[in-house]
Amino acid sequence: MKKILFLTVFTAALLAALSLAAQDMKEPERNDTLSSAIIEQYGKDMDKLVVDWSQRIANLIEKYDLVNTKDIRVLPYQSDYDLGDGYIELERHTFIKDAAKRRAAFGYKEIQGILTKRIRIYTDGKSVSKIETDIQEKFFNNRPQNRVIVVDPSPTTEGTDDVTFTHIYKGKTIIENKKLSDIKNKSDSPLRNNIKRDFLVPNLHICYNLLMFIGEAYYSSLKDSEKFMDNFLKDALTDD
Repeated sequence: MKKILFLTVFTAALLAALSLAAQDMKEPERNDTLSSAIIEQYGKDMDKLVVDWSQRIANLIEKYDLVNTKDIRVLPYQSDYDLGDGYIELERHTFIKDAAKRRAAFGYKEIQGILTKRIRIYTDGKSVSKIETDIQEKFFNNRPQNRVIVVDPSPTTEGTDDVTFTHIYKGKTIIENKKLSDIKNKSDSPLRNNIKRDFLVPNLHICYNLLMFIGEAYYSSLKDSEKFMDNFLKDALTDD
């Protein structure tokens, strides 16, 4: 009788242990699935922001008729603007400074190189068909040069899987036309989402702000010119 009771208790304990083990095995799988769903949803949210900012850029180009405006004179600090055949190109540059070296007499950081970002927006004046971003890091000494080219062939279409990246380092191409969809996006290293959040969306935001400044400054200068002409005409009719 004692033997039977012992076997019954042992069997119950074994089944309970196996049940807990099974739950432990299913829990990580459930958590991984949940994490994957959250990561996927976050990526889709970033994709929507990419589309939104791209469409805002298209709207600005149409609003200010930038494809037909060729006498842009006022530009943001350290920026350049070029109107080509079927595209608008924006360029910004910043100086690379060495924080460790300061000239005591003047107290400013020594400039070591220049970082240039060129954004080319392919447009017909109403929509945006492609956006290319070329980022180059150039040093005045013999330090290695860095360059990354990012191409979004469909910026106003939801989904960024077709965005490609080319990375050139020391004159050698180490990544060539790699699609964003091929970049890992695991829970421990969501690089794809990080690129969307830390580069794609902010880059479009910067582009939008540059175009907004250029458009507003251009039409503001036109209004000032018209006001100057109006005052001149009024003065010409004034009797002494």
